Amino acid sequence: MKTKVTTLLVLLIVAMISAACGSAPGDIPQGKAESVLSQEEASTLIDSALQALNTGDYAAWSQNWADDMKAAIKDSDFQDYRQQVISQYGQYVALESIQIQPGIQADRVRWVVVADFEKGKIKYTFSFLPDGRQVKGIFPEAVES
Repeated sequence: MKTKVTTLLVLLIVAMISAACGSAPGDIPQGKAESVLSQEEASTLIDSALQALNTGDYAAWSQNWADDMKAAIKDSDFQDYRQQVISQYGQYVALESIQIQPGIQADRVRWVVVADFEKGKIKYTFSFLPDGRQVKGIFPEAVES
């Protein structure tokens, strides 16, 4: 039940910015995905954001967000999400995998990661414009064991 409540809260926040995000987590479009970020750069960027989740550092968590993301998701929203993640999954440990995918919209690219936490895994989909380094959307999903 708590997983569903957490997921619903996150999806509610994501819904506020869905126009900017351009893709939903369950959809896997076909085609070629290209990004100015290398896999190593994307991995470093996402790992840094997830490390900020551990410490509660909103500025570091949202460092690479587009302005519309920052306007839609405030520090207090981040802290609420963080508390739910920490209580259910524990601290972020490491990235297990990373994969690039095309976005639903032609002007988006997604980096999909599975993140290991002390008590479970979360799949995060980070949406970017292909020619930029700013995050346009983040979609978390619980990974069932």
